[in-house]
Amino acid sequence: MVLLWPLMSTSQSVKPLRIGDTVPDITLTNVYNYPASAIKLSDLKGKLVILDFWSTWCGSCIAAFPEMEKLQKEFANQLQVVLVNVFPHDNAKKVQELFEKQKERTGNDLSLPYSLLQTAIAPYFPFKFIPHYIWIDKNRKILAITSQDEATSENIQHALNGNVDGIHNKIDLLNFSRDKPLLVNGNGGDGGHFLYRSLLTKYIEGIGNGSGVEKNKDNKITRFFMLNTPPIALLAAAYPDELNCPANEIINEAGNNIKVIPTSDSLYTNSFCYDLIIPPSTVKEMQDYIKEDMKRYFGVEVATEERKMKCLVLSKSDAINKIIATGSKADMDVSETSIKKFIRNQPLTVLIHLLNNLPATRSIPVINETNIAANIDLELPPNLYELTIDSLESFLKKAGFVAVETEREIKVSVIKNK
Repeated sequence: MVLLWPLMSTSQSVKPLRIGDTVPDITLTNVYNYPASAIKLSDLKGKLVILDFWSTWCGSCIAAFPEMEKLQKEFANQLQVVLVNVFPHDNAKKVQELFEKQKERTGNDLSLPYSLLQTAIAPYFPFKFIPHYIWIDKNRKILAITSQDEATSENIQHALNGNVDGIHNKIDLLNFSRDKPLLVNGNGGDGGHFLYRSLLTKYIEGIGNGSGVEKNKDNKITRFFMLNTPPIALLAAAYPDELNCPANEIINEAGNNIKVIPTSDSLYTNSFCYDLIIPPSTVKEMQDYIKEDMKRYFGVEVATEERKMKCLVLSKSDAINKIIATGSKADMDVSETSIKKFIRNQPLTVLIHLLNNLPATRSIPVINETNIAANIDLELPPNLYELTIDSLESFLKKAGFVAVETEREIKVSVIKNK
């Protein structure tokens, strides 16, 4: 997910560069993880260069670094990735502390060169959202401008061959305002995206994603919007109670209209912008408006039903006491990239929520019948997200649970055609 940040102003003496433009022989200064403290673009002649613009507060940027390192190693002397930070507050001390914490948590020691305090080059590459990648060919021409999703081995190979036709380019609309209705006076487009008015549009490039509510002085809702979001998120806004459950407790009987678990390839093809302007309304009234729009356009509604499903039922064994919290500081780290994954002094519901969102349990809900009220301490497997259902059950049994696969009548949310 790209993140919103304040609009970078551009210098009047510098013309922002576009795809096909030749980049001046700019010099990146304050360079680390590199033999020299400065890099001129001409020093990298003959290579595909990707300038990866990032910030310390951008979790998506940092999460993408390991993949960029893999690509750098895969293409070795044909590619040079440089992490470029243009933000004045991201000084060397702050960045080094961040990378040290990342190394301690994930074991990954960043090897890519990074350049800090690059305010001078920012006007050449204006953007509104990061991560922001500038792809520059061996002749210093801009081949593509993308987000992190396009930085794949296949696309880099295509770029090295001079073929970038299939790469989705990122176009940030620098004057877009989330505080104004979509498509009014050109805010986010010229009106050509209209599908339905409340307002419902296809994916709009350059405006990021997110949601918001506006209220009047009486605290009544007058506007609700969601930007570039999958249909399931729109449904969740209309049916918050019914869809406040793990994805494995949602049954989709509406065909391909609604994707319960969005995939990366659906970002551009199955995302929508929704902008609802209504008379002053309560939350319930607003939800009714959204429900009607979802019925009209997608032709679906959501209901809670009892269904017999295969489940993984957890109860406790005599060994369960070994995971009862002993007063340690409440903490947890369940990130996929972390070496040590753990839950400390947390309610058992935290573990149940985690278990219900693992790849192994995508189609088998985990039901808690332990009756444990105390908090727990639990060390989790480093390969937690790679476990099969069998290896997950084995881990749970060692932790003091009795894990049994069985069929149960449970409450589920059903997405169905109206």
